[in-house]
Parts: sequence; C-alpha cells; structure tokens
Amino acid sequence: MTVPSPPAPLPLLATTTCPDTAPVFDRLWRDHGPVAPVELEPGVNAWLVMGYEELKAITGTPDLYSRDARDWKAFQDGTVPPDSPLGPMMFFRDNVIGYDGETHRRLRRPSNRRSGPSTTAACAVRSRPCAPA
Repeated sequence: MTVPSPPAPLPLLATTTCPDTAPVFDRLWRDHGPVAPVELEPGVNAWLVMGYEELKAITGTPDLYSRDARDWKAFQDGTVPPDSPLGPMMFFRDNVIGYDGETHRRLRRPSNRRSGPSTTAACAVRSRPCAPA
C-alpha cells in the first residue's frame, strides 16, 4: 500500500505579492478546507486556520495551543533565527497577546470590562450601514 505524501504548503508570499488575494485563499480552502498547510518563509511550515469553528477551538484551548510564541518549536530549534522577518508578527510580545493562563486573563480584564453584549450591539448598529448587501 502506498501512503500519499502530505500536500506541499503554499508559500504565504503568494498572498502578499498579488493584487487580489481572494483566489489564493479560495484555492487554499477548496484544496484543504478550513486548515491549510502554508510556508511562512522558506523552510518554515505552518497551518493557516481559516475556519471560524476551528479558530474558536484553537483560541479556546490554550493548554493545547499556546499563545506564547516562546513555545514555538521552529524558534526554539533555530529554524527561525532571532533576526527573521517573521519576528514582528510571530515573536513573543510582553502583552495580552503573548501570554496564556492567569497572566492572559489578568491582562485581558480591562478590555473585558469595556466590551460585552451592549458594546457589540452598538458596533453592529454602526457598522451595518457600511456592510455590503
């Protein structure tokens, strides 16, 4: 029995070098579904999560999917060097985005107090006239 080889990851550079990215993401979704293999930079593969339910599952399971970029294997093993152009987007940040657990919850409390059902409803009312029909 022959085991199929995994799909080749799409270089994400394809999304930054074309004037219309929609066909690229449409192809990713069509070929792979809500989670697609991508290449962040040569030799650095990752998964691009495009599905709402999948993203909700990942962000809601910090024990399995850490926000802390210091846990990123490709950075720890030197695949991604400290001077990588991925740094500004992918490296650890000493703020609410960079932490898991109690530290994340503590840093998030101020924004939680400012948002909620009433804030969401107000945003929906303001944005509805701008949304495409």
